[in-house]
Amino acid sequence: MRLAAQAKLGYYPCSPETIKLICNSLRVTDPSKTYLLDPCCGDGAALSTFGKQLGVPNENLYGVELDEGRAEAAKERCNVLHSSFFGARIVPVQSFSAVFANPPYENEIKQSEDGSSHQLEIAFIQTAAKYVTHHGVMILHAPLDRITPAVEVAFRTAFYKSVIVELPANLRPYREALLVGYKSPQADKASYFSSLQRVGTMPVMTVPSGNALKHFSQVVPTDEEIERSLSAAKYLKVFTAKTKREPMQPVLPLGPGHLGLTLASGLLDGLFEPEGYEPHIVRGVAFKEPELAKDESTTDDKGRTTNTKTYRENIKLKVRCLTSNGTITEIK
Repeated sequence: MRLAAQAKLGYYPCSPETIKLICNSLRVTDPSKTYLLDPCCGDGAALSTFGKQLGVPNENLYGVELDEGRAEAAKERCNVLHSSFFGARIVPVQSFSAVFANPPYENEIKQSEDGSSHQLEIAFIQTAAKYVTHHGVMILHAPLDRITPAVEVAFRTAFYKSVIVELPANLRPYREALLVGYKSPQADKASYFSSLQRVGTMPVMTVPSGNALKHFSQVVPTDEEIERSLSAAKYLKVFTAKTKREPMQPVLPLGPGHLGLTLASGLLDGLFEPEGYEPHIVRGVAFKEPELAKDESTTDDKGRTTNTKTYRENIKLKVRCLTSNGTITEIK
């Protein structure tokens, strides 16, 4: 997943036109007893649109959102948990009349309760299936290339009359499609040997009444909450506390050799603020300077003269000082 997508946790909200298209095909039997769930509700705009279009009161709208900022914004539109959908406690199960899921667009592998690993869409399907009432409606909104044969099997196992709805071109910027069906009272084992039909129109679906929730709470902290808790833990102070150390003074005054080693090793480097002096930055460096060591002339037996010069490199030290007015002073 790209960095920009990671920054928003793979969140790509469903367009209002798509929500309205879905609502036009849903028939609610009793709005006051209809309960809707969006396990990736974002700022709650999609869930709020469902409620307004279907006549479902806000108190019957439930959302789960992992991002703290979006969860805070959704509080004005629905009952919302700042939590992972897989870390929420919803009691009783089989409570919701309909679930609309728009999972993050990412290639994450999720581990299920039995220890097996699945792609993220399958984990959402299996978890959401627990909370949909019998013959309730399940709608999965996802890119078409994410609706793999394994996803189809997982969906058809838990939901009957399942179809893949191919959305109009203007409503699928990322080639999204809808996976819709009714919650089956029992798993359909025949689903392993069949594939889902693709249709171009959302079928008319009846949304049954659900059951009032007794518990809707977070039981597993988010990654951000774990990080904040660890950062505030008292035991960390033992490792992070910095003791104040008094500046050390040499036992004897420094001689020329000590100063030379300090300069040559680069330890004379940084900001100095001695009492009574203007603050300044000092940098001590060592450099090589060539010096003529020998200059010889030799004459061979034919009277030809050859001049030979030998140089050696001497290690020199210098100090550069930068004052607050921008003046650089160099001492060699």
